[in-house]
Amino acid sequence: MLKLAGRLDGSLTKILGCLVFLLSFLLNYYLTIRKNLFDFTNSDLLYSPLFSEDLKNLNLSVLQWDVPPAPYFFPDIFLSSLAHFFLNPFLFSFLPYSIFVTTTLYFLIRKIQPKINFEYSLLMLSILLSTFNFFPETLALFFFPTYHVSAFLLCLYFFSLKNEFRSRDLILLLFFSISDKILFSILFLPIGLILIWEKQYRQIVKLIFTTILIFIIIIVMEKLSFFHIPKIPILNEFKRILKEHRLLENFYLSLKQTNTEFKELCFFLIPSFILLIGNIAFSFQRRISLLILLSILIQILIQVIFGFSISFRYNWFLFLTPFIGLFFYFEFLKRSLWLLAIAILLIGILKFDFSIPENNFIACLLEKRELKHGISDYWNAKYIRFFTKNQIEVNSVTASISSYQWIQNREWLSKDKQGQNFNYQFILPERLSQEILFQKFGEPKQIEKCAEKEIWIYPNGILKL
Repeated sequence: MLKLAGRLDGSLTKILGCLVFLLSFLLNYYLTIRKNLFDFTNSDLLYSPLFSEDLKNLNLSVLQWDVPPAPYFFPDIFLSSLAHFFLNPFLFSFLPYSIFVTTTLYFLIRKIQPKINFEYSLLMLSILLSTFNFFPETLALFFFPTYHVSAFLLCLYFFSLKNEFRSRDLILLLFFSISDKILFSILFLPIGLILIWEKQYRQIVKLIFTTILIFIIIIVMEKLSFFHIPKIPILNEFKRILKEHRLLENFYLSLKQTNTEFKELCFFLIPSFILLIGNIAFSFQRRISLLILLSILIQILIQVIFGFSISFRYNWFLFLTPFIGLFFYFEFLKRSLWLLAIAILLIGILKFDFSIPENNFIACLLEKRELKHGISDYWNAKYIRFFTKNQIEVNSVTASISSYQWIQNREWLSKDKQGQNFNYQFILPERLSQEILFQKFGEPKQIEKCAEKEIWIYPNGILKL
């Protein structure tokens, strides 16, 4: 009877752990989509589903994409494409990647700390999901594609390795590095420095060989004109910064641009550094802590030198480290994990708005059946394409009202979905200079409103890019 009672108790805790995790996961998925695709038009998030939609059509137009510097081909686009073939509507195209991230994290937790059982691993994931839900426009995007998350998961896997790199590890590194060059700063440099310190010359040779192979593949891809991948002349830019004495200016610029994420930085920065430096000082999980600390510091240094914001998407370890600490110190914290996971989840349930949003703007646009082709800023263009399922085709422009060739298909600028030349009919002036619009196109024939957004309608033949 005692054994049966013990088994039932174990089964109940596993079921409860699954329920807490599942609820945290669903809330994260819903809240992130709501905040980024309904409350705010986050065009960055729409790269993977729109690219996958072009890929699904099996035509060569997909090669005309201006992909970001990190094209995220594997696994982000790969998983989004699978979703496009098997799932509808568009909003579910993020689901396979979210499942991939949580599953990978689960196995990494078990790999780094084998003593952690099934339900406690799920509780740790629940704590991460529920905490990130409080930052829906930034940290909650950790579970969504095209935010450098795959690169950081691979980092955590490599940092946890205690033996030599195996062939499959190097093949993974090859695929991920071609898809996201951020790995050169967050993974290659920290591991290279540690291997040199440990005098593991055989491992260093493997890492150098893999690096050379990655560069050869990238150069071949550029020569064959597969997609339009923007080049980042890092060395030339670094020389220019030194020559023009812009290091201090870029430092201030980096801090200034980080203001929007300052609360996230303050909340996670101090615990991260205390945990990592404490581990290193007391030789507890020393190697992995040193690698994570080096990765954070190298990435912050690069961001400051080049004047980038110390943004969540470029330095996930800065925000993940407190949660990594949960499984470092599992033996001391396991009794409080249930309370912590359920408390954060309940606070979120009580705090967040779960009403289903109405997309009045898109509904209004679709009612205007004469409007098929338009011009807008970057943040609205892909958003309108996405939610109208290409019934209304809108192309993005720069501040000077010229074509903005950034994370879009160049064929969109020349042909519509029927292969006809574009005849632009309207402008969405939000975040564009009205003065420049008047200078270039004159006053609109009429101005209408859709959900408080102005739409400027022009006669045929006036709007040309």
